Amino acid sequence: MMADSIEAACKSLKNPTETQINEMIDKIVAGKISNGQLEDSKISFREVEICRKEFKKFMKSVHHARIEYPEEKKAQEASIKEKE
Repeated sequence: MMADSIEAACKSLKNPTETQINEMIDKIVAGKISNGQLEDSKISFREVEICRKEFKKFMKSVHHARIEYPEEKKAQEASIKEKE
């Protein structure tokens, strides 16, 4: 439940920063708690906090910006020109 909400929300962010991802995750988890969606679960607040930290690590790795090296950029541009 939390994972699906977090994934969908983070995918909706355009070029998200680490701060934006963290804030989105915090907002979603807090919303689930305040809406009582975890009341009937056997998950503890400690476990929720562990999940929150893991979601942040995972989503950060999914959205990290890959460094583009000059050689790769030139090769990519050449490939595009060849296709034209």
